[in-house]
Amino acid sequence: MAENDSCHNVATCQDDEVCFTQKYQTEDNKTRFDVGCSYPELCRKNSMGTIFGKRAAGLGHVLCHHCCTENVCNSAFTCTDNFKAPTLSCMYCSGIDMIGKCNSTITCTNDENQMSMRPVHQQMAAKAICCVYLENANALLMIITGQQIDVKYVSLDRNVDTACVSSYECREPLICLDNVCKCPKDEYWDGSHCRPKRQLNSICKTSEECSDTLFCIHGVCKCDRIDYWTGHNCSTSKTEGQSCSSSNECSRFLYCLSTDPHDVNKTVCAAANECADIPFVHNDVFYIHPKVVQHPMLAYCVIEAGIKWTVIQRRTNGSVDFNRNWQEYKEGFGNVLGEYWLGNDVIHSISTNGRHKLRVNLEEKSNGKYYAEYSTFRLEDEHSNYLLHVTGYSGTAGDSMENVGNSNGQANGAVFSTKDRNNDRHECAKQYFGGWWYVNCYMSNLNGRASLNATKPILAWALNLGNRVKKSMMLLTKY
Repeated sequence: MAENDSCHNVATCQDDEVCFTQKYQTEDNKTRFDVGCSYPELCRKNSMGTIFGKRAAGLGHVLCHHCCTENVCNSAFTCTDNFKAPTLSCMYCSGIDMIGKCNSTITCTNDENQMSMRPVHQQMAAKAICCVYLENANALLMIITGQQIDVKYVSLDRNVDTACVSSYECREPLICLDNVCKCPKDEYWDGSHCRPKRQLNSICKTSEECSDTLFCIHGVCKCDRIDYWTGHNCSTSKTEGQSCSSSNECSRFLYCLSTDPHDVNKTVCAAANECADIPFVHNDVFYIHPKVVQHPMLAYCVIEAGIKWTVIQRRTNGSVDFNRNWQEYKEGFGNVLGEYWLGNDVIHSISTNGRHKLRVNLEEKSNGKYYAEYSTFRLEDEHSNYLLHVTGYSGTAGDSMENVGNSNGQANGAVFSTKDRNNDRHECAKQYFGGWWYVNCYMSNLNGRASLNATKPILAWALNLGNRVKKSMMLLTKY
């Protein structure tokens, strides 16, 4: 109302309210008054920082205010609170939904302070806090929940992890989240400041430093092992049969594979039967899951001549004893990162699942390197004593498994023998301390040893390397 207007409306205040008069100046320098009921807490002596009625929407300046506790005691438009303070610059907007959208300022007295309405946090969007008075490290807050209004004094400048009701109580730049002073969601507390959270593969000390759903694993921000990185955040890894675009999306032991021969572009998360199924570009150890084994197992996968191979045998230094019994050769033994035998059951399962070929890499004692490839390789099951079919030689090492000119040493068409199960004519496994496809006895033997007490293996490839071989690797792939 204008200074000479008269008010003819009388309102009955609540028991916890008082009458008030507030004099303010509008944007166009007109003097106006607001009168009505208010909370006594909003009547601060010697302060013009309180916000009543139309003044909040008019964006003017409070000149003075007066409160009283008698009937119609504010009928005279007078007030005597003439406290003055230095001026400062404040934001100057109305009707915006976010403070960040306000781009203009107004000059106001120091005790007027800035006022804003905002949710306490996202889960309490129905509750709003109005900071109506600031003084040193204290504030008067009006807490509005639906139709209910509560007024309370709170202390400001609270530290991290301190209880709070409103973000006004927390020291900058902390905010009140779940009634605790914390850094904003995309920041973490480093002990003295809020810092931007670290991204994928960044160095970290705790998981609180990592953004979104990342964890600090071995000093690096990563997804948990059951999750994968989508490019924006961590998501639960996909299970077998779910559509995928890369193996990173799939659960442990699974790869993103094309399993539909009629649609090679359709890829799903699936187990790999052998290394040829796995999308890899560098030699490494990977999980395969041949049908014959109950659980996924590790195998060494290599790329030779641009082709992916599964290593079924490797000998380099004699660190693993190959003088094993039937059951050990059946199940496999050794260290997949060093010397090992993959296992006859697994070799059978892989080699009978489609057409396969064998490659044998050999290194002799003078460091010369040779290879032998056989276009057909198939190992029958245990009931046949692991009968071997290996034909179609090509390479540089010579043919010591198929056409050897001596049926007594031809591995092709022979069955497997070990020290505790002799299936050859001369107990060759006992004599040469290793399981192999012996006849009487061999033209090739990559699993033997010179004597029972010898530490170095005897690796034989009679045509054309004899016993000069010091390293060997046998590999399978499908085609």
